[in-house]
Amino acid sequence: MAKALQVFRDTAVEVEEQRLRERQVVLDTIDYGVVILDHELRVRMYNRAFRDLWELPDEVLRARHTLEELLLAYGRRGLYDVPEEEWGEFVARRLGEVRTASTPPQEWHRPDGRVLQYEVVALPDGGRMLTYFDLTRLKRAEEALVHAQKMAALGQVTAGIAHERTRSISSTTSPASRSNCWMNSKNQRRRRSGRRIPPNRRRLSRRLEC
Repeated sequence: MAKALQVFRDTAVEVEEQRLRERQVVLDTIDYGVVILDHELRVRMYNRAFRDLWELPDEVLRARHTLEELLLAYGRRGLYDVPEEEWGEFVARRLGEVRTASTPPQEWHRPDGRVLQYEVVALPDGGRMLTYFDLTRLKRAEEALVHAQKMAALGQVTAGIAHERTRSISSTTSPASRSNCWMNSKNQRRRRSGRRIPPNRRRLSRRLEC
């Protein structure tokens, strides 16, 4: 009987380990960070993306540290831009958010320039699943687009100002140009009229010829 129970336990353990391996394979196919905590907020499972995102060795994560211990380790590495005097309050608030799992997804701007969006999901067994999406490339692309739009708008404003200045100069010089044209035309008429022989002089010329 004892032997049968031992075989049953070994089989159950083996089946559970096989399930965990299968779950691990599935988790590792996800390209964003995932860590699953038990009801005591200890690390139960994690994927490769989470490990690489936090640059933590497997032996540290397999030691089933609590989330609080991980947060302290992150703080020592400077991954949180939190003053030392506010660190205790920050950790307590963060743990409270994970326990309640009632906060919406939030963005986290790390001091190294990376932007992450993290979310807490409550699991049926009382555990928690934390997900971390790396938004760094997306944010940089958005910033580049906004900058391009601002430069395009500035170019349009500059072109409009240049156009208005050109129109203003044209309207200022146009009357003078018209005046010059009028004076030139008048002078030409005077020169032409000066070369003509008046009728009375033509009649006098004819009489003298006779």
